Amino acid sequence: MFASWYQKGRSSRDTLERPVHPGSDSIILGLMEAGRNRRDIDKSVIEDLGFRIGLWNGAREEGHAASLDVTCGLFAKNINLGNWVVLNLPEILGDLEKKEPALQALVAVVKAWSPEWAGIISRPSRNTRPFTPGFPFVDWMIYLNCLNIVPSRLPSSASFVEVDDQGGVVITQDVPVDANDQIHVQNVQAVEFAIAAVAQGYRMPKLF
Repeated sequence: MFASWYQKGRSSRDTLERPVHPGSDSIILGLMEAGRNRRDIDKSVIEDLGFRIGLWNGAREEGHAASLDVTCGLFAKNINLGNWVVLNLPEILGDLEKKEPALQALVAVVKAWSPEWAGIISRPSRNTRPFTPGFPFVDWMIYLNCLNIVPSRLPSSASFVEVDDQGGVVITQDVPVDANDQIHVQNVQAVEFAIAAVAQGYRMPKLF
């Protein structure tokens, strides 16, 4: 599902005419240059808004599409703006429905970008529970870069994996969270409580 990528265009046909082979620095730099924010009048670069990149895996079969959207290098002093990376997984997860492959995907993003936080979050979970963009959101897996999570405080359903010296990932349970399953929701809430207990000074929303 991640073997082929295309630079997003105005339509799917336009996008499929713009294949991307991200195997060299020059290609990545070209994508970044094309994604610079520019003023409407003179097309000059707006430096503090950084770069935007949008890619699609080209899958047209229902449930198989994946996309990657990146905003990076942004340093504008606006609390509503920030740097972020979103890897939209297909509705049909395949092997990513298993804990280990999904964890490997999350850790790959963490090691590449060193984010403050990252997570694997389903759309139903995001739509049925309070979600604030820019704040950590507990779902199937959540990575935090500066919390000393105590594994013994986690519920029995959860596990903790250290990511080198970059923090760690809390895995709420072995399978993806079903937002309509009350036991799954209780597992999420238990992880939220465990994180909140050690979250002093960390930029966390009200979790429960």
